Amino acid sequence: MKIGFDAKRAFLNTTGLGNYSRDLIRSMVEYYPENEYYLFSPRLKNSDFLIWAKKQTQVSIITPGSLGTRILGSYWRSFKILKCAQKLGLDIYHGLSGEIPRTPKKCTVKTIVTVHDLIFIRYPKQYKPIDRFFYTRKARYATKKASIVVAISEQTKKDIVSFLGIDARKINVIYQSCHTVFRHETDLSKKLPNGLPENYLLSVGTLEERKNLLSLIQAMPLIPDIKLVVVGKRTGYWEKVKAEIIRLNLKDRVIPLQGLSVEELAAIYKNARVFIYPSIFEGFGIPVIEALFSGVPVVTNRSGCFPEAGGLFSSYVDVSNPKEIADAVNTILNSEEIQAKMNTEGKKYAQKFCPEPLAEQWQNLYLKLRR
Repeated sequence: MKIGFDAKRAFLNTTGLGNYSRDLIRSMVEYYPENEYYLFSPRLKNSDFLIWAKKQTQVSIITPGSLGTRILGSYWRSFKILKCAQKLGLDIYHGLSGEIPRTPKKCTVKTIVTVHDLIFIRYPKQYKPIDRFFYTRKARYATKKASIVVAISEQTKKDIVSFLGIDARKINVIYQSCHTVFRHETDLSKKLPNGLPENYLLSVGTLEERKNLLSLIQAMPLIPDIKLVVVGKRTGYWEKVKAEIIRLNLKDRVIPLQGLSVEELAAIYKNARVFIYPSIFEGFGIPVIEALFSGVPVVTNRSGCFPEAGGLFSSYVDVSNPKEIADAVNTILNSEEIQAKMNTEGKKYAQKFCPEPLAEQWQNLYLKLRR
């Protein structure tokens, strides 16, 4: 098969959607080298992924040809890519981040779109009106026009049906993996940042209102004798969290970190006692599976997509209730037996998010679409 990918974020985005794109492309090349892969991007940036892609004999990198199109990269992505894909004889074009190009008349290239979440519709106040307008417009077009829609969780599938009116039969669910450093048993002790305590709780995620760190901070006075490491990019919400830390006299118990390498982050995960993810809503919740692969007990939201990510042996709470969070954490900390069970079973459950079984699902879907 000849398969094209929207690789803009694979080449240019170092987190989130970029990680998803890189992981999927790498997995397909590794496990299904018989296919030909075409990576479309309006521009390139020096990176390990670019170096890797150039070395793969099955991979072709496609960028705009003319100077005018290079300058108008968004126009090329929206109106030219599928014409180019058709000339190259592609069977399938896969939009990896909730959008696909406009489909020309008599286009023979089948299209797939991955939808990660519809948070911009569910929580509109968290987005600028102009951003919300364009995100919604792209999502409506992509889910309507694509031959197949893929959601990264059952929760996202429900949202696509509910908010965009797409027939559930058109939507497949294929989960995603996480960075390889979390999945491999390697000694990362030398990567631990200086100054961390021997025992600590961990929370990871952008410090914004939806991630709900405030509830975890309010739980900390009910969790004795242990510190909390908070990893994430700061937004204006962090000022509200800092004020609560000061009010509750927790300045010496909360350790905020940001700007870490992926190896440093993985080391922090592997040495944590409990991972707490109090987010109100996500499309999936990658930090949960990062913790499971790291062998760390997880406490997270009992609603939405989180049980899909966490499995049967994570602990689920009402994340708006600080006492419930504290009770769950204390129960885990006070029992070595519970910790061992959660660690072992969590790692077992996480195997469903390994690249090979996920790549097999993608290959089967591509073959089904090509027929």
